[in-house]
Amino acid sequence: MTDNIIPGALLGAGENGPVQLLFSQANRHGLIAGATGTGKTVTLKVLAERFSEAGIPVLITDIKGDISSIAAGGQMNSKIRERLDINQVSEEDFIMHGFPVRFFDVYREQGLPIRISISDLGPALISRLLELSEAQQGVLNIVFKAADDRDLEITDFKDLKSMIGWARDHKDEISDEYGAISTQSINTLQRKLLAFENEQARNLFGLPGFEIRDLFEQKDGMGMITLLECSKLYLEPLYYSTIMLWLLSELFEQMPEAGDLEKPRIMIFIDEAHLLFEDTPKVLQDKIEQIIRLIRSKGVGIILVSQSPADIPDDILAQLNNRIQRALRAYTPSEQKKLKAAAAGFRENPNIDTLEALTALKTGEALVSTVDEDGAPIPVERVMIMPPKSSFAALSNQEIMQRVQNDPLMMKYGQDQDPITAYEILQEMEVQEQREIELERQRQEQYKLESEKQQQAQKQRLKEEKAKSKSSSSESALKKATKKAVRQAARSAGRQSAKAISRGLMKTSSSSARRTVEAAAGSLLADLFGSFFR
Repeated sequence: MTDNIIPGALLGAGENGPVQLLFSQANRHGLIAGATGTGKTVTLKVLAERFSEAGIPVLITDIKGDISSIAAGGQMNSKIRERLDINQVSEEDFIMHGFPVRFFDVYREQGLPIRISISDLGPALISRLLELSEAQQGVLNIVFKAADDRDLEITDFKDLKSMIGWARDHKDEISDEYGAISTQSINTLQRKLLAFENEQARNLFGLPGFEIRDLFEQKDGMGMITLLECSKLYLEPLYYSTIMLWLLSELFEQMPEAGDLEKPRIMIFIDEAHLLFEDTPKVLQDKIEQIIRLIRSKGVGIILVSQSPADIPDDILAQLNNRIQRALRAYTPSEQKKLKAAAAGFRENPNIDTLEALTALKTGEALVSTVDEDGAPIPVERVMIMPPKSSFAALSNQEIMQRVQNDPLMMKYGQDQDPITAYEILQEMEVQEQREIELERQRQEQYKLESEKQQQAQKQRLKEEKAKSKSSSSESALKKATKKAVRQAARSAGRQSAKAISRGLMKTSSSSARRTVEAAAGSLLADLFGSFFR
């Protein structure tokens, strides 16, 4: 038989024949679970290969660094032939080959750079990264709002630090506009930013930002498989989970409604999915649940990979309708509890003791329950999982980087960009403010000097006017005194002259008559002489 005529991904064969995950139901999401070493990665590869062959793009987080092997064709061997025989698939119908793969890596060691603008990430996810308190997140929300209102783009940590510094310096202005913010919260936020600015931050945050549309490519009719290298990123769980939450949010926000499709637009595999929910605030976890529930209508299928279904919150687990469970081990009471929970997640099959089967699964086997064309769960089957068509040997770092260097997207993502964003604009604003402060200081200094000059000039004028007034007063007094003396002297001279004249004219007159004449003549002459000195 051949799986080419099956409208779904052939997983293997059960007691009732082929078991598949229908493409039309792949957006009902799924779960691959199982203990370490039980074959979760093989199952993931088998599904990813079938989706790619159907022209469906795939995104995978590669935690262990071994999924790069999907890029190279596998080699037929006795174990693969045995697996094909069990599943009643002929070698002629099972052509082994590699698949189109694109590599991304935050650390840029095994893939194209993947960057995210801090503005795109948003205050909620930044707060999760920085582990902020509610009050500190409130300050961060205000900082983002103030940046948006002023068209200041926050792309990287230096932009964010500059924006928070600006908020500190303009705290009163911001408080009046958006609500009160405390200096203590701003200072704490700055300290956390300083402590968090490390290699991941420098590599992850910036431009050119990763564009979701680059996930939707095909090559030679097959869907492109995008691998996000996470073997190093996984050691920083907050970064890893934040990137995945951002990707899901971007897909949800950017993709239009699609309704029921014959096959999904894209399939996403998230390994170690429990990290999405560890230490995640309830408001953010509620958002994840909402995205997973609603994103299926946009043609997106999500398959979470984890060791146990118990690792996934119940509200999320209820959205995962296609389930593939590899073997579980139950040595402790806690593990036995998880085992029972896993068994209860399948639709019962009267021919299978699910609880017992979970601990008895052989190499290559899994318990599988998918949904039918009507969306109803199919009773659980014990299935021998198909082998992958690609290689089991991971590519070397040299082989990966050779593919990366030849990737057409290297021209787009290869070089960091540092355009004019909040950091540069705020620096220029600060320079301008300092320039204006200096100009104002110079104006004040000039005004002070001019005022001092005017005051000195005014004092000098007052001094001169006072001196002039005093001189004029003295001169007037002298002049009056002089005139008075002259007039007195003239009157005296006039009287003496009159006496002389009167004596000559009136020698025989009586003394009384003579005195009368002298007085009249003296007064007349005195006035006459005195008029010359007025």
